[in-house]
Amino acid sequence: MAEDLELEYLVLGHLATSDGPVGSGVICDWLRQIGSEISEATVGRFLRELDLASYTERWGFRGRTLTEKGRARLAQLEHNRALAHSSTQLMSALHPEDLNEVVGVLVARRALEREAARLAAICATDRDIEALEVLLGRYEIVSDPEAAAAADFTFHARLAEVSGNKVLQAATRLIHDEAQSSMIPESIRRMLKPTLSRQHVEILEAIRAHDSERAEQIMIQHLNLLIDAVERYRAEQQS
Repeated sequence: MAEDLELEYLVLGHLATSDGPVGSGVICDWLRQIGSEISEATVGRFLRELDLASYTERWGFRGRTLTEKGRARLAQLEHNRALAHSSTQLMSALHPEDLNEVVGVLVARRALEREAARLAAICATDRDIEALEVLLGRYEIVSDPEAAAAADFTFHARLAEVSGNKVLQAATRLIHDEAQSSMIPESIRRMLKPTLSRQHVEILEAIRAHDSERAEQIMIQHLNLLIDAVERYRAEQQS
């Protein structure tokens, strides 16, 4: 299926740049030049499928041209390819390979989660607050750094849910599922846990009071604490 879409994109794109009708033999030769070993018979069958879909129009033995519907289809395929490329870049960025890229993930989290905290303070119900209290309790009792990191992010993910914004929820969950937060050195997590825990409580108190500005500001401080610590650690390693 992916191969068919790639062939469709190539053929429609070639027709779009041609001045007149193009035959299957010419298209076959061009495909071979760019590394696609496809027989002329296969290309002919594929072109007939494009005819049936009204993406191409046959001009006797001269070949085929692209229809308006075909141009719209090509634009859609180009959009899909650009979107796939952007998605690949995003997924790559969420798998940091060094501390500089870890900082990049944390900066992205700050941009997302400051807004999640603000909205959570506006939207939180008593039940939401009770659930957040339970999650904070779990974070405070764990000592293993990896378990603490998981408990920490569970709290942040729940905040995004409480915000009621589906985009924030999805983005926060994606970072949780894909980003390797464990790349933050264990020594940093151990050192910062008391302060992070206190800030969690302050965020929750702001949410309980429905103080959106306070919740946002504490969340910014919360992520800044991690960012600054990782940047200092990186500088020390480089010196």
